[in-house]
Amino acid sequence: MTKKIDGRTAKGLRIKQQVEQGILTPYIDLIRAGIPTPTARETARRAHLSLRVIFKHFATLSELRFAAISRIEAQSRGFHAEPIGDDEPVERRLEQFIHRQTRMFEIITPFRRAALMVENNDPLVAAAMKRARHAAVHQIERALGPVLKLLPSSQGRRLVTKLHVV
Repeated sequence: MTKKIDGRTAKGLRIKQQVEQGILTPYIDLIRAGIPTPTARETARRAHLSLRVIFKHFATLSELRFAAISRIEAQSRGFHAEPIGDDEPVERRLEQFIHRQTRMFEIITPFRRAALMVENNDPLVAAAMKRARHAAVHQIERALGPVLKLLPSSQGRRLVTKLHVV
């Protein structure tokens, strides 16, 4: 049974989401600017908010980092939302895949670098990185699907692994 939300509660939730977005956006901007692990103080300064507001919405920097990485992860999934047609020649499929990957990597590279720095110490980031790696392999398999079926399974796995590494 779903609980009904009155107007004041709905407004409070909207304001909470707006403030959280107002924190996440500057945090993400700092990472894009080359600061792989922004501090709460740097984020608060960029967001024109107090440290108290930052920690009211994100109890730890780990939570803030995870929220930022999750947002970028969701954006990166959009690059592969439209499937590459199975009827396309393999050269065209690979070309489309590489074009999408290149655009996506331009966006995620600073966040990947930041995630790699804390992955061993942050279970939330480690889980996000594991999902991202799995998704990357899945995208390669989708892009090359018909071609992989023509290869012996071990050769297909090696090809996917090599492309993933590249």
